Amino acid sequence: IDRETGDISYWRVWDIVNAPGEEEEFFPESQLLEGDEKAAGKSVGDTVEEPVAGVTLGRVAARLARQFLYQSLREIEANLRRQEFADKVGEIVSGTVKRLEMGNCYLDVKRFEVLLRKDNMIPGESVAVGMRVRAVVDRIDDNSNGAQVFVSRTSPNFLKKLLEQEVPEVSDGSVQVTAVARDPGSRAKVVVYSHDPSVDPVGACIGMRGVRVQSVTNELHGEKVDVIHWSEDMGKYIINIFSSADVRRVLIDQDSDHVEVVVSDETLSFAIGRAGQNVKLARQLVKKRLEIMGVSDAEKRDSDELKECVEKLQQSLGVDEMMSHLLVLEGYKKVDDFPGNESAIAAIEGLDQDTAQELVDRAKAAMEEQPEKKEMVFASDLHPDLSSALKAEGILGMEQVLLAEGVRTVEDFAWLSVDELCELAGETIDEAVAARIIMRLRAPFIQE
Repeated sequence: IDRETGDISYWRVWDIVNAPGEEEEFFPESQLLEGDEKAAGKSVGDTVEEPVAGVTLGRVAARLARQFLYQSLREIEANLRRQEFADKVGEIVSGTVKRLEMGNCYLDVKRFEVLLRKDNMIPGESVAVGMRVRAVVDRIDDNSNGAQVFVSRTSPNFLKKLLEQEVPEVSDGSVQVTAVARDPGSRAKVVVYSHDPSVDPVGACIGMRGVRVQSVTNELHGEKVDVIHWSEDMGKYIINIFSSADVRRVLIDQDSDHVEVVVSDETLSFAIGRAGQNVKLARQLVKKRLEIMGVSDAEKRDSDELKECVEKLQQSLGVDEMMSHLLVLEGYKKVDDFPGNESAIAAIEGLDQDTAQELVDRAKAAMEEQPEKKEMVFASDLHPDLSSALKAEGILGMEQVLLAEGVRTVEDFAWLSVDELCELAGETIDEAVAARIIMRLRAPFIQE
């Protein structure tokens, strides 16, 4: 194509090849044998070009040529886009809103178009063509249109990178951001730590009169950011997470990854947060199944459990209430706890070796009478209110599963997460149904 005149010339091209062998093929439409009349003066590997006259291209050929050119341009642009952003994944970029389509936002970043999806935008914020928008490069996907760069403003990494830009101590490494949990547009929790004892990681991130964290909040469309001091002591770490509440007790079950937090009744609503938001973010940070309750509820539950254990042990061993109560307080809550602990039982004040041996023998006899050598769980152990609520919601056959997870009351059930309930229920409940049931049972415990 002549760039100045627009004239088009057509050429036919042949490759010069050797005479093909038995297993080789010869293509006369694109190949010439060495020694051919047209290949005079040419050797193997060279090409012969012959102008072709009288070629007329129609509409179909023109459309095919245009499609080929567009496809080639898209591939080139995709490769350039991939090269430009390959080392920027996880970094913040700034771009201008180019266009809006079905709620999605296309940004122009350094001559390249990147996509900010609707679900990766902070709820409630609005954008318009021509606005400057900052976002973190989330990923690069290859699709039919080439390499597509996706950016996000809801990613926890976006908040982490904003802190790096606003807080010098974070950017130079003296303060480390160990974890981030976000409810985009509403609240976020950032866990920080410093190896230098002279540096206050929380104060460094908040800044003088909160100016640093306020800058981050403004960028996140008013999202409140709580800065938490990390601790290798899980108990202290959890207390720091619930700093707005009066934490009275933290129990951590290392075997089941279950954490129980008991707070004062007056601060229970602060610990839970609006619509359970505080608990939700705390679970993301500790990565454990977290249960929170007030002191009065915890005392009542402990009292009921103690009474239940005393009655079962009294019935199994044939001892009086005082003896059963003493054994339970010493940690022997079921008959399985007695075999092999004769010496420890004999060391309990008021007991001797003969009494300890008698208790162990009775425990072994009680275990042999059971169908299985373990404490049986019955649906009647559920609180009546929870049993009624489950029946009202049409949830049947989950009693033993719930009890095995320590869920006995309506409140225990209400503060399960949607994922936890779906996992316990298997395929009988989908996420939408689980969310509706949880929020309905949780409503009485939420204080606006």
